[in-house]
Amino acid sequence: MTFSNFFNASRFSIFLLFVFFGFSAVPNASAQTTPEAVINTFYNGYIRSFAKGVDPFGKRSTLKKHLTARLIKEQVTAHEASTDADYFLRSQQYFPEWENNFNISNPVVKGATATTFVTFPDGYSRVKVTLRKAAGVWKIDRVQNAKLSGG
Repeated sequence: MTFSNFFNASRFSIFLLFVFFGFSAVPNASAQTTPEAVINTFYNGYIRSFAKGVDPFGKRSTLKKHLTARLIKEQVTAHEASTDADYFLRSQQYFPEWENNFNISNPVVKGATATTFVTFPDGYSRVKVTLRKAAGVWKIDRVQNAKLSGG
């Protein structure tokens, strides 16, 4: 085998490795677009922001990944004008321990809408979260109070 053939064979092998690992990562990317993954990522980041003393509404680019444009417009305006209970937690309290420590029920999916419940520890609140799917991406569109028993 000549050096030129060896070099081309090595380049081809490296190319195959990139192709193989690139395609094996695709299922993980699609798993991040489930309603549960969107809720988990959003709420963990939201709670983490509070724990760090950072305004969770400060980064619009982050909000756009997880919330519909309608909800962002509605809630950013409400957040700036209100001292009521938090819209997403439906509570005036939160605890840093809630990060990675809340339950998400199995979503009920009907077409481009998914509904699920998020329950925070110690019975503080339970919220009904409605997501909408647009362009293949699930985003939170509405959050409502939900009863702790039943729902």
